[in-house]
Amino acid sequence: MDFAHIIHAIQLDRASSSLTAAAVRQRGAAVESHDSVDAFLRAYRGQSGCVLLDIDAAGEDGPTMLEQLASRAMLLPVIVLSHDPGVSQTVRLMQAGAAAVLEKPVDGSELDAALDRALRRDEEQREIRERREELVGRFGALTEGEREVLERLIAGKANKNIAADLQMGLRTVELRRAKILKKTGAKSLAELVRLAMIAHPDWLHHPPQT
Repeated sequence: MDFAHIIHAIQLDRASSSLTAAAVRQRGAAVESHDSVDAFLRAYRGQSGCVLLDIDAAGEDGPTMLEQLASRAMLLPVIVLSHDPGVSQTVRLMQAGAAAVLEKPVDGSELDAALDRALRRDEEQREIRERREELVGRFGALTEGEREVLERLIAGKANKNIAADLQMGLRTVELRRAKILKKTGAKSLAELVRLAMIAHPDWLHHPPQT
């Protein structure tokens, strides 16, 4: 059976596992249990969902475990479970990327709310990544000459100035600009710049060099 989401439970104790199983069933999702972060990373195949990470069982530093996940490009939201995490520990965990920090024994309603937020966040992030991949492909289809014009459009230069920079006719610049808009799906210069920033955020401060 294919599930819309998979909740990856790492090092959960029996009580947390039982509560998680009940919460997951009502969402039509599935639970996959892992004995360690390393075991999860070996098994993960890009499925949608989120991670429930119990940081008590491993005896390791929670933020370090989150950094280990992030360093492996693990993009799922992570809900951390811990006995009495304290304010400073909670802040550190959130700064390290935790989507939520829940104190054990976990309250069922708090777990439900955290799961809902994490799964919604995962869906939103996947949509953003898919959109960006699509735009990267569109901008990647531009010719070298079109990229030269694009670079200068992003920098805010007018057509006549671009023509002077590239030592070409104004009509050529206009034609290349029209092709750029068509290939990228942009309806205006403002939308073109916005799409370019989604595809390549670094262009905002470091425009493409040709």
